[in-house]
Amino acid sequence: TVLFEKAVTLTFAAQAQTTVVRKLAPLADLYVNDAFACVHRSQPTLCGFPVVLPAACGRLFEKELSALSKVRESPDRPCLFILGGAKIMDAFSILGPVLERGTADKVLTQGLVGQIVLKAAGKELGEANDAFFEQKGLDEFVPTARELLAKFGDRLVYPQDVAVDGEEEGRMTAEVDDIPTDGPIMDLGPQTIEQYCTEIENAGTVFMNGPAGVYEDEAFAEGTQRIWTAVGRSTAFTVIGGGDTIQAAKRFGVHDDMSLVSSGGGALILYMAGAELPVLRALGGPTRSV
Repeated sequence: TVLFEKAVTLTFAAQAQTTVVRKLAPLADLYVNDAFACVHRSQPTLCGFPVVLPAACGRLFEKELSALSKVRESPDRPCLFILGGAKIMDAFSILGPVLERGTADKVLTQGLVGQIVLKAAGKELGEANDAFFEQKGLDEFVPTARELLAKFGDRLVYPQDVAVDGEEEGRMTAEVDDIPTDGPIMDLGPQTIEQYCTEIENAGTVFMNGPAGVYEDEAFAEGTQRIWTAVGRSTAFTVIGGGDTIQAAKRFGVHDDMSLVSSGGGALILYMAGAELPVLRALGGPTRSV
């Protein structure tokens, strides 16, 4: 959101007067933007040309926007959001809006997102994880998570068990009320994995962003692998987005099983959060296509 606010300092009219637009626009009859991933950026090549040329979104842009609009505005129910990974700002940009608007019937949390919600629920994460939270500045998200838990109750779901790194012992399962002091949390535990897979099996729509744990380490890949496989096999309308999410889908062989693999990172997050996006405004709305 901060990036978006800084980007809109130039009006569209001013962007149309930049050198790149003034020199290139006379060479064209029509401007077509087929890059949904740039929809959140206010820049002359994105928002200046539509001021001086007939403009539209391309077919790929239209396809992605149509699918995401359905998820955001009228998803098949139950609608499940699965948020995890290490990009905490992205997850918390979506969490509040999709719960407030009723887009998500449930949000399943995992990765660092799940750990923040665990802490907000009063669970002790242990010294190793507390130190990591302090180092990364994650504690600032805990009050927001606590407010969301108080307001939305069991619609905001957090892990019931986790997998920690026991060093010599390797992967160890711990209930969330009994996390070892020196055990860094690396993945979901088996009880939570089963719970999440059942939710996915019964869903009508699944939106997923962010892995369940440190899936790059084979010892802690189980949560991500099983959840991604469940989403790939689901009969629901499934949407994934974000670099790690897509890489995990490729690694576990389910990339082509998703209904939509979004090209957007920041654009996807801001669109799902309900932000006004400058490229859509410049093009005159999502239905203007070629």
